[in-house]
Amino acid sequence: MSRKQSGAVELETLEQEHRELERQLQQLERRAHLTPEEQAEAAALKRAKLLRKDAIHALRAN
Repeated sequence: MSRKQSGAVELETLEQEHRELERQLQQLERRAHLTPEEQAEAAALKRAKLLRKDAIHALRAN
């Protein structure tokens, strides 16, 4: 697999992970009230989603 193909596969994987994290976050945020554990989970999902987004932008910039 060429470097370009490898980057495309990595990009697709990151985009899929980002979409899945977004789906999980939306599902969690539909609740009227979040427990402290759910608030921590939402914060972790947001951080993970942001890391994926940064990685996506870095790959697209190259």
